[in-house]
Amino acid sequence: MILNPAVSIIIPLFNKEYFVSRAIDSILKQSFTDFEVIVVDDGSTDDGPLIVKNYSDSRIRLITQSNKGPGAARNKGIMEARGQYVSFLDADDEWATNFLEISIKTLQLHPDIMLTTSLYCIDHFENLWRGYRFLNLQEGCFEITKDYPPSKLEYLVGALHAGGSLLCRKDVLIKYGGFYENNCMYAEDQFLLLQVVLNHKIYIINKILMIYHKENSGLAKYNMHRNLFKPVLREPDIIRKNCPMDKKELLEDFLGITALQECHNLFCKDTFSQILDSIKQFPSMKKNAMRYYILVIKILLYRVGIFRRGG
Repeated sequence: MILNPAVSIIIPLFNKEYFVSRAIDSILKQSFTDFEVIVVDDGSTDDGPLIVKNYSDSRIRLITQSNKGPGAARNKGIMEARGQYVSFLDADDEWATNFLEISIKTLQLHPDIMLTTSLYCIDHFENLWRGYRFLNLQEGCFEITKDYPPSKLEYLVGALHAGGSLLCRKDVLIKYGGFYENNCMYAEDQFLLLQVVLNHKIYIINKILMIYHKENSGLAKYNMHRNLFKPVLREPDIIRKNCPMDKKELLEDFLGITALQECHNLFCKDTFSQILDSIKQFPSMKKNAMRYYILVIKILLYRVGIFRRGG
């Protein structure tokens, strides 16, 4: 056990016995070695925890809790973390061998930067991920301004990958209360990361340093059947409270775009009351006039019994 590691790496584990070794092995192959690994077993029912226990490396710790979702598992890891810096790796993903080395050097060289984010590819296919090119972000420091396009902010927050592409200062994670919990299984990281990017500079590392194995993600299957809005829409007042005054309008426009998209994506009888509440709570969605009026038409058709998506 390392008492004062530079980095604490947190792996939320839930029923990934066939993949967790790949994630851990990619950590143990890092060129930067001053770290601890905290695996938080989130109520697994397979042999994943046993596989973790079989590692003899003293830098690896296993913590067990009842199933509470990935946000709660990551937050438990943050509470247990001894490092000044914290990173996260999902149990079915992996890092390039120089992920920590590059990310740590970047934060050490830029004390005003709260987190670094690197590019990642999907299932080894580099051409499948070029998100930052759409955002026109270059290698270096980046800060959101009040004039930043809200549509790009929505894309940026989605592009940040808490499952493996970030290295953060522990203090900033604690400052904003960690990841969203409440048994949330979707976009719990966006709730936290939106607050970070609204308030702090980040650093873009324009190198692919992580492999995201999408085909093994249980959340991908969950997302196909979810009927709850993203956490940023469920408890927006927390984000509003922490938002700088000069970016309040940007935040509201972001929330309006996100709410409008969720209303369309999740339109069914189970979410109908949520949709009506969202129109009242996020009036800036009306700025996207065409999509908003299409939503209004869907609501009218639903009320007369013509539109019945999802039951």
